[in-house]
Amino acid sequence: MLTQKDFESWDLWDEFCAKKRRTPEEWVLVAEQLVEEHDGTLPNVSWLRDKGYRGLSYTMRNHPDLFKHIKQDRKIKTPEEWVLVAEQLVKEHDGTLPNPNWLRKEYRGLGHAMKRYPDLFKHIKQDKKIKKTPEEWVIVAEQLAKEHDGTLPSASWLQKNKYSGLDRVIRKQPDLFRHIKRDWFKKC
Repeated sequence: MLTQKDFESWDLWDEFCAKKRRTPEEWVLVAEQLVEEHDGTLPNVSWLRDKGYRGLSYTMRNHPDLFKHIKQDRKIKTPEEWVLVAEQLVKEHDGTLPNPNWLRKEYRGLGHAMKRYPDLFKHIKQDKKIKKTPEEWVIVAEQLAKEHDGTLPSASWLQKNKYSGLDRVIRKQPDLFRHIKRDWFKKC
Protein backbone atom coordinates (compact mmCIF):
# COMPACT_ATOMS: atom_id res chain seq x y z
CA MET A 1 0.00 0.00 0.00
CA LEU A 2 1.22 3.50 -0.80
CA THR A 3 2.00 5.86 2.06
CA GLN A 4 2.89 9.55 2.25
CA LYS A 5 6.58 8.64 2.24
CA ASP A 6 6.16 7.35 -1.32
CA PHE A 7 5.41 10.89 -2.53
CA GLU A 8 7.75 13.87 -2.97
CA SER A 9 5.53 16.33 -1.11
CA TRP A 10 2.41 16.56 1.03
CA ASP A 11 0.64 18.28 -1.88
CA LEU A 12 1.11 15.24 -4.11
CA TRP A 13 0.00 12.97 -1.28
CA ASP A 14 -3.11 15.08 -0.64
CA GLU A 15 -3.91 15.02 -4.35
CA PHE A 16 -3.57 11.22 -4.36
CA CYS A 17 -5.79 10.89 -1.29
CA ALA A 18 -8.42 13.22 -2.75
CA LYS A 19 -8.80 10.84 -5.68
CA LYS A 20 -9.39 7.97 -3.29
CA ARG A 21 -12.00 9.43 -0.91
CA ARG A 22 -13.52 6.66 1.14
CA THR A 23 -16.81 6.40 2.95
CA PRO A 24 -16.76 5.72 6.70
CA GLU A 25 -17.80 2.13 5.97
CA GLU A 26 -14.86 1.71 3.58
CA TRP A 27 -12.52 2.99 6.30
CA VAL A 28 -13.89 0.31 8.63
CA LEU A 29 -12.78 -2.31 6.09
CA VAL A 30 -9.32 -0.68 5.93
CA ALA A 31 -9.13 -0.74 9.73
CA GLU A 32 -10.12 -4.40 9.84
CA GLN A 33 -7.38 -5.21 7.31
CA LEU A 34 -4.81 -3.35 9.45
CA VAL A 35 -5.97 -5.29 12.51
CA GLU A 36 -5.25 -8.55 10.68
CA GLU A 37 -1.80 -7.29 9.71
CA HIS A 38 -0.98 -6.18 13.28
CA ASP A 39 -1.79 -9.19 15.45
CA GLY A 40 -5.38 -8.27 16.24
CA THR A 41 -4.88 -4.64 17.30
CA LEU A 42 -5.28 -1.49 15.25
CA PRO A 43 -2.15 0.67 15.61
CA ASN A 44 -2.49 3.99 17.44
CA VAL A 45 -3.53 7.22 15.74
CA SER A 46 0.03 8.57 15.53
CA TRP A 47 1.11 5.46 13.64
CA LEU A 48 -1.90 5.70 11.34
CA ARG A 49 -1.10 9.31 10.49
CA ASP A 50 2.60 8.58 9.97
CA LYS A 51 1.78 5.73 7.59
CA GLY A 52 -0.65 7.76 5.49
CA TYR A 53 -3.96 6.78 7.10
CA ARG A 54 -5.05 10.30 8.06
CA GLY A 55 -8.49 9.65 6.61
CA LEU A 56 -8.88 6.62 8.87
CA SER A 57 -7.89 8.53 12.00
CA TYR A 58 -10.27 11.35 11.02
CA THR A 59 -13.12 8.89 10.42
CA MET A 60 -12.44 7.11 13.72
CA ARG A 61 -12.70 10.41 15.57
CA ASN A 62 -15.92 11.43 13.81
CA HIS A 63 -17.62 8.01 13.70
CA PRO A 64 -16.39 6.17 16.81
CA ASP A 65 -19.42 3.85 16.90
CA LEU A 66 -18.34 2.25 13.62
CA PHE A 67 -15.04 1.18 15.22
CA LYS A 68 -16.26 -0.10 18.60
CA HIS A 69 -15.74 -3.71 17.56
CA ILE A 70 -12.06 -3.09 16.74
CA LYS A 71 -9.40 -3.45 19.42
CA GLN A 72 -7.25 -0.31 19.28
CA ASP A 73 -3.82 0.56 20.59
CA ARG A 74 -4.44 3.91 22.23
CA LYS A 75 -1.73 6.35 23.22
CA ILE A 76 -4.45 8.66 24.50
CA LYS A 77 -6.67 7.38 27.27
CA THR A 78 -10.44 7.66 27.20
CA PRO A 79 -12.13 9.70 29.96
CA GLU A 80 -13.18 6.44 31.60
CA GLU A 81 -9.57 5.20 31.59
CA TRP A 82 -8.50 8.47 33.27
CA VAL A 83 -11.10 7.86 36.00
CA LEU A 84 -9.37 4.54 36.74
CA VAL A 85 -5.99 6.31 36.87
CA ALA A 86 -7.41 8.92 39.26
CA GLU A 87 -8.88 6.23 41.51
CA GLN A 88 -5.50 4.47 41.64
CA LEU A 89 -3.74 7.75 42.51
CA VAL A 90 -6.25 8.34 45.31
CA LYS A 91 -5.31 4.96 46.78
CA GLU A 92 -1.60 5.80 46.51
CA HIS A 93 -2.06 9.24 48.15
CA ASP A 94 -4.02 8.40 51.30
CA GLY A 95 -7.51 8.88 49.88
CA THR A 96 -6.99 12.27 48.20
CA LEU A 97 -5.98 13.08 44.65
CA PRO A 98 -3.00 15.48 44.61
CA ASN A 99 -3.53 19.13 43.76
CA PRO A 100 -3.94 20.49 40.20
CA ASN A 101 -0.33 21.73 39.95
CA TRP A 102 1.00 18.28 40.74
CA LEU A 103 -1.36 16.74 38.20
CA ARG A 104 -0.24 19.21 35.53
CA LYS A 105 3.36 18.13 36.06
CA GLU A 106 2.86 14.39 36.52
CA TYR A 107 -0.42 13.49 34.78
CA ARG A 108 -1.25 16.25 32.30
CA GLY A 109 -3.89 14.17 30.52
CA LEU A 110 -5.70 13.45 33.77
CA GLY A 111 -5.95 17.15 34.61
CA HIS A 112 -7.30 17.82 31.13
CA ALA A 113 -9.88 15.02 31.41
CA MET A 114 -11.01 16.32 34.82
CA LYS A 115 -11.64 19.78 33.37
CA ARG A 116 -13.40 18.45 30.29
CA TYR A 117 -15.50 15.75 32.02
CA PRO A 118 -16.02 16.97 35.61
CA ASP A 119 -19.09 14.78 36.18
CA LEU A 120 -17.01 11.62 35.78
CA PHE A 121 -14.72 12.71 38.62
CA LYS A 122 -17.31 14.00 41.14
CA HIS A 123 -16.75 11.02 43.43
CA ILE A 124 -13.00 11.69 43.73
CA LYS A 125 -11.74 13.84 46.59
CA GLN A 126 -8.96 16.19 45.45
CA ASP A 127 -6.55 18.41 47.33
CA LYS A 128 -7.49 21.82 45.91
CA LYS A 129 -4.68 23.65 47.65
CA ILE A 130 -2.22 24.83 45.03
CA LYS A 131 0.16 27.00 47.02
CA LYS A 132 2.16 26.07 50.10
CA THR A 133 1.70 28.08 53.27
CA PRO A 134 4.73 29.98 54.64
CA GLU A 135 5.00 27.37 57.39
CA GLU A 136 5.15 24.58 54.79
CA TRP A 137 7.93 26.49 52.99
CA VAL A 138 9.90 26.63 56.26
CA ILE A 139 9.86 22.82 56.34
CA VAL A 140 11.04 22.72 52.70
CA ALA A 141 13.83 25.22 53.49
CA GLU A 142 14.97 23.18 56.50
CA GLN A 143 15.09 20.04 54.36
CA LEU A 144 17.07 21.81 51.61
CA ALA A 145 19.53 23.18 54.15
CA LYS A 146 19.97 19.69 55.58
CA GLU A 147 20.68 18.34 52.07
CA HIS A 148 23.28 21.10 51.48
CA ASP A 149 25.49 20.69 54.54
CA GLY A 150 23.33 22.85 56.82
CA THR A 151 23.21 25.87 54.50
CA LEU A 152 20.23 26.95 52.42
CA PRO A 153 21.31 27.54 48.78
CA SER A 154 21.32 30.99 47.20
CA ALA A 155 18.29 32.71 45.67
CA SER A 156 19.59 32.02 42.15
CA TRP A 157 19.91 28.32 42.97
CA LEU A 158 16.38 28.27 44.37
CA GLN A 159 15.05 29.93 41.21
CA LYS A 160 16.92 27.56 38.88
CA ASN A 161 15.77 24.50 40.79
CA LYS A 162 12.05 25.27 40.89
CA TYR A 163 11.96 26.70 44.40
CA SER A 164 10.98 30.22 43.36
CA GLY A 165 8.00 30.04 45.73
CA LEU A 166 10.40 29.49 48.62
CA ASP A 167 12.54 32.42 47.53
CA ARG A 168 9.44 34.66 47.38
CA VAL A 169 8.32 33.67 50.89
CA ILE A 170 11.83 34.22 52.29
CA ARG A 171 11.78 37.77 50.87
CA LYS A 172 8.29 38.52 52.21
CA GLN A 173 8.66 36.87 55.64
CA PRO A 174 12.36 36.66 56.48
CA ASP A 175 11.71 36.23 60.20
CA LEU A 176 10.34 32.74 59.61
CA PHE A 177 13.69 31.67 58.17
CA ARG A 178 16.14 33.40 60.56
CA HIS A 179 17.00 30.08 62.22
CA ILE A 180 18.28 28.62 58.90
CA LYS A 181 21.87 29.35 57.89
CA ARG A 182 21.96 30.81 54.41
CA ASP A 183 24.77 31.37 51.98
CA TRP A 184 23.63 34.29 49.85
CA PHE A 185 26.23 33.84 47.12
CA LYS A 186 27.11 30.16 47.08
CA LYS A 187 26.06 28.33 43.90
CA CYS A 188 25.28 24.80 45.01
